[in-house]
Amino acid sequence: MRPGHRPREADILLITVLLLSLHLLSGNLYLPLLPRLRVALGATPEQAQWTLTAFVFGFGATQVLWGAASDRWGPRPTLLAGLGLFVVAAASAGWARQVPVLLALRALQGAGVAAAGVCARAMLRDWYAPEECVRKLALSFAWLGVVSLVAPFAGAAFAAHAPAALVFALIAAAGALALVGVAVLLPPAPRPAGSSTRLAAIVRAWPGILAHPVFGAYTALACCTYCGHYLFLAASSYVLIEREGLSPAAYAAVLSLGSGCHLAGTWCCRRWVGRVGVAAAVRRAGCLSLASGAALLATAASGAQAPWALVAPQLLYIFAHAVHQSCGQGAAMAPFRDTAASASALQGTLLPLAATGAASLLAQPLAHTATALPLAMAVCAGLTAAVALCWVPRNKLPAEA
Repeated sequence: MRPGHRPREADILLITVLLLSLHLLSGNLYLPLLPRLRVALGATPEQAQWTLTAFVFGFGATQVLWGAASDRWGPRPTLLAGLGLFVVAAASAGWARQVPVLLALRALQGAGVAAAGVCARAMLRDWYAPEECVRKLALSFAWLGVVSLVAPFAGAAFAAHAPAALVFALIAAAGALALVGVAVLLPPAPRPAGSSTRLAAIVRAWPGILAHPVFGAYTALACCTYCGHYLFLAASSYVLIEREGLSPAAYAAVLSLGSGCHLAGTWCCRRWVGRVGVAAAVRRAGCLSLASGAALLATAASGAQAPWALVAPQLLYIFAHAVHQSCGQGAAMAPFRDTAASASALQGTLLPLAATGAASLLAQPLAHTATALPLAMAVCAGLTAAVALCWVPRNKLPAEA
């Protein structure tokens, strides 16, 4: 996106929220359905977890392609292609009757969501200076928090009463709404100069992006916090519904409470960044991550199996995660004004690969051992705190607009 082609502030917020909400809705509407879908497909708990892993793998594996396409041809055509793929895959997934087919369609859904996430974050970096980009991203995540307060209950209601095809149709409808929003509100960017060589230049820039200390610090922060959040999403429906006996509505309440804590975290993030800067905001959240990790470790060590023993420290984890997520994703792009989409895509690739790798290694323990989830989340919280308190403060953000 080039100067002079920034939409109105309200349109920017609407476009960003529509795009980023697809990842959230793809999980919150889907997760309560997972136990019933597992029975319908005759899948094991491990295979059911793989339907989420396939989505996240597709999300991570295609981001560098979308990033290069956005830097080369602009975000609008990239988004139209990615959102179209998402809508078709989501609508088709409701009719899948075999696990491999559902896995393939979930991976394609993830690929479509990848285009939305890459372009949404990169456009904010194009339009705003680094710290303001972080604050705008936190504001977008706050509105996502409002959406996520309602989405788990809708997912639980549909999981209990509606056919799977209808749930996936709702997810596809959300993608179609985002597609219309992009087509109507997002102006086309000017054609980049050097069209014959620009794509190759973008690819050659990737090693420099990966080696940049600011990118490394904030990507490590985002990876560590995201891994713990992903492990909870991957295993919590099985642990809390099938093992602990929570109803889908009670599980939806757990997700909604988490969304409320995430919303509060984004509010604090905007205030902290405005008052003390990004690095200090991350340090404050790092202390909270450390506290949540200690509580999760105590849960694992004591063998406590009551739902609150896992949920209570997870709520503190998600509050700190909201700050780390906003700062980590926004700040990692700060040094790369001309290749913001590629920087966003490279980080977006590393996050789900790290998360799915951890989930794959822990699939058996998460499915069969009660202490595995709190222990794994405690490790992620400790690593997040270490990066926030020791690595991030050593790397200052550029101040240029």
